[in-house]
Amino acid sequence: MDSLDFLLNHFCSINFVLSFLFYHFSYELDWWLGFGTRWIQLSAALKDSVTSRKDYLLPLPNLSFSSSQIIFNGYVWPNLFDGFIVDSKTNVPLNSHIPQIIKYGRSGQFLEDFITGFESSSESINAAAAVYSLVTSGPSAIKFATSDPSIGNMNLATFRNFYAPGSTIAHLDQDTYVNTADFLMIPTVANITGQTLDDLTAKHPSKYGPIGPGLLAILQSMGWPTKEAPNPIYVTLAKDVMMPGNSSAGSWSKLSMILTISCLLSVIFFFIS
Repeated sequence: MDSLDFLLNHFCSINFVLSFLFYHFSYELDWWLGFGTRWIQLSAALKDSVTSRKDYLLPLPNLSFSSSQIIFNGYVWPNLFDGFIVDSKTNVPLNSHIPQIIKYGRSGQFLEDFITGFESSSESINAAAAVYSLVTSGPSAIKFATSDPSIGNMNLATFRNFYAPGSTIAHLDQDTYVNTADFLMIPTVANITGQTLDDLTAKHPSKYGPIGPGLLAILQSMGWPTKEAPNPIYVTLAKDVMMPGNSSAGSWSKLSMILTISCLLSVIFFFIS
């Protein structure tokens, strides 16, 4: 406790700490509400332990462990968020590559065997490489196609010749939104360091505080009820992107659990805001 008092009294104010916590809470809340992707770079996820190739992306694999071996058990279903992502130039859904990607492989393979075969395949590896090529082709190469015609598409974070795990796809474009009411989900806060959440919302006012109109449209598109659209939209995933090795009941039960936790967090956020 003495250490905390020293920190607060000598380096920052309690208002600064609370502001930081509210910013972080607001940001993480959007993650809990579904703002995130299941596209991954396998070499980054596994720390180059199985493959060193960085030039392709996969839907999230469903992995298990047996003794000292990692077992490939198909793929986890894509997030609802992923289902709204389109190529900025062609409007082709990013998920349209999934049927080709998952043609190779079978549930129960050793992961090393799966990767060796996958990287030697033709159609599957080419489709996975096409996804990587798109999201490293430059800024705003992909967009989230909202269901709100007044908002349209929201630019997502992509970079030229560079894939940033945790930032690419899973955030809004920095340059497009850093000086707007949709600043909350940009990938870096470097340009807004030293400002409180109240400062930022005052500078870029929105009806719902740190939740800008574009971010609200994204949440509504994924089915969340809001004051603007109180009736939830029921969204289903297309059957042609169902993953092998996973039951639909299991996938949706996990999603339901996440949504339940998210609702509880939103209630907490409502009372403390």
